[in-house]
Formats: sequence, C-alpha cells, structure tokens
Amino acid sequence: MAKAQNIYDYKPPKSGNDEVSYFLTKGRIRRKAFFLRLLLIIVLLVISNSVMKFYAMPQYQHWSDIGGGEVRNQIFLTTYRIFVVFNNIILPAICGLFLLVQGAKRMHDINKSGWYFLFPVYDLFMLLAPGTVGQNDYGIDPKPQKLVKYFDELEKKK
Repeated sequence: MAKAQNIYDYKPPKSGNDEVSYFLTKGRIRRKAFFLRLLLIIVLLVISNSVMKFYAMPQYQHWSDIGGGEVRNQIFLTTYRIFVVFNNIILPAICGLFLLVQGAKRMHDINKSGWYFLFPVYDLFMLLAPGTVGQNDYGIDPKPQKLVKYFDELEKKK
C-alpha cells in the first residue's frame, strides 16, 4: 500500500547557490564568511612564518655552526629548502588565489562583477557594503530565511 503523501513531508531540492568549491567563483558569500576566510588566511600565514622564524631558521643556523659554516646534514638541508619554497612561494600563492576567489564571491553578493575586487580602494568600500537582499544576477541570497510560511499559513485577503 502506498504511503499517503503529505505536503509537510516534502523535502525541497538543494538550492543552486550551495557552495561547491572554495576555489570556484560561482555563488555569493556574505561579509561574515568573507572576513572569516580572510582571518583564516592571515592565521595560516602567521603560523607558517612563525614556524620558519622560531624553529626552522634556528635549526638551520645550529646545523650550520656544527658543520663549520655549511650544513652537512643532507636530509635536514633538503627538508629546509622544501619548507622555504613552500613558505615563501607556494603558500602565499595559494592564499592569494583563495583570497581573489573569495573576493569575487563577495562582489557577487553586492551584484557586481568579481573583477571589481581588483580595484584597491573601491573593493575596500564594497567589501563593507551590505549584500543584495534576495536573488541577484549571481545567485540566490546566501542569508537563510528565518521564517517560512506555507500556503495555508498565509493571511487571507478579505
């Protein structure tokens, strides 16, 4: 016997604005999400540079002093060089790309092209601007609705 269908059991499909990737410019993000992601980038870079300054550099100098001016421990030297390349080139490039994509999504939230993020003064002003309420050219509003009314809960017109 078939189960009776009830309108309140209906599960709507996911919206088309769900974030599918942090490295794709599709969709919109709110100010809070953008600034939290910016904070994440800053924390990652600070931790990486702190490890470099307070651990890797002193270790390099220690091994250099033991070897009479050059590091003779090849495993340490190779690991150190890989970390230097990662810390100075790879991590900042990934963080920069991530920031550009998130900035484009933030521009989408105020119904502007993501390219506006490349204008230094304009983007700072626009990052602080509130997002477009409701749907715009770049997707639906990322702010969830607090109250959903069903058709039978609407007020009747007299």
